[in-house]
Amino acid sequence: MEEKKSIIPDREIVWKRIQAAIWATSYAPHRYSRAVLYRMMGIAASVALILGASAALWLGHITAAPGDADMQMNTVITPPGHKTQIVLPDSTVVWLNAGSRLSYNCRYNGKARTVELEGEGYFDVRSNPELPFVVRAGAVDVKALGTAFNVKAYSDEDEVNVALVNGSVQLLAVAGRRVLATLHPNQSGVVRKDGSGGCRIVDCNTALEAIWRFNRLKFENEPVALMVKKLERWYGVHINVINVPPEQTYRMTIKTETLTELLGLINKLTPIEYEINGEEVMVRYK
Repeated sequence: MEEKKSIIPDREIVWKRIQAAIWATSYAPHRYSRAVLYRMMGIAASVALILGASAALWLGHITAAPGDADMQMNTVITPPGHKTQIVLPDSTVVWLNAGSRLSYNCRYNGKARTVELEGEGYFDVRSNPELPFVVRAGAVDVKALGTAFNVKAYSDEDEVNVALVNGSVQLLAVAGRRVLATLHPNQSGVVRKDGSGGCRIVDCNTALEAIWRFNRLKFENEPVALMVKKLERWYGVHINVINVPPEQTYRMTIKTETLTELLGLINKLTPIEYEINGEEVMVRYK
């Protein structure tokens, strides 16, 4: 008799499908407790059984051998065009913007409260003076006790930007643990990923920095190149722009507008031609 081979599903693909199905029911961010996430893992396991799989599924990626809990990681991924709200085991609330990834150890809240971020996240941290909360964003650690702040650290950008809403945070270089800056409310710390230039501190509008978690995207005299990057993540598309006027900027707020409606609005402000072909968008300035 021919031996049947087990099929091990791709955990990341299964998770993305489940998350996409959840978002299809509502555009508003969902608040997922750890218990809910574990129930999702059960759904993923059921999907695996339907596919004929014989492997146990975990939320995110297991990066160490079974039994080595200190090295196991949970990973939550938000695909382009979506946003996610989760609750960590210590009741810290995290909003993940489009195209972002958050990882944390299975022993989170036991020995340490450390998460790793790629992309953009807003953190409302549960206070625990004995166990600081740390966001690792590339070469920068953001250390807080109990506070609220926004961190932007997309892989295709050269800088990490931390905007503080309330409380106080320290920015530390991962290499050498050197303190780069201490931020106060309505300040933003900007650090280059290559470690050059130290930390640049500027005053900022924190309400504007984190408005995305309320399903709004606001531009204040934004250059086209930077605006396009944000729109690509917001709508989950790739935008190719041709003949951009060098000094062109925009000031607007996107709420519930579709991509077609937005391009129609831009066309009224500055004449353009545009074509949408699935996830590929072409924009040409006249």
